[in-house]
Amino acid sequence: MRTTVLKGSVFGAIAAIVSATSHSEPASAAELRRMGGQEVLVERIASGVSVPWGLAFLDQCEFLVTERRGNLLHFDQDGQRTKVTGVPIVYAKGQGGLLDVVAARDFSETRRIFLSYAKPQARGQAGTALAAATLSEDGSYL
Repeated sequence: MRTTVLKGSVFGAIAAIVSATSHSEPASAAELRRMGGQEVLVERIASGVSVPWGLAFLDQCEFLVTERRGNLLHFDQDGQRTKVTGVPIVYAKGQGGLLDVVAARDFSETRRIFLSYAKPQARGQAGTALAAATLSEDGSYL
């Protein structure tokens, strides 16, 4: 299954929408959709994300997406995707995996992010964990 990450505009506000598709779709022009009783202008900005779980905008042009299996992806202002290294080891079974990502309120100064994930533990068990990290200037490593 391929998934597409979209951005939209509701009366000038920026929104993020994740839409699962069963096939690869070519890039398309923005389209108007009706969601939650409002019209939303939707534009595809990335595709090919596998089981996305969390999304964090770093500014109006850059964002991070977590993939359940343990990948953290950085998308820059040009839509270029980079797999971020230095992500903790993730237990990606059952409901476990790399879960949410949040940028700190002062991200523009500190580049701090927070990740929640299933952390492997003894005897094949896992527990929920929270990690704080600093994202490199180029978005390629923690």
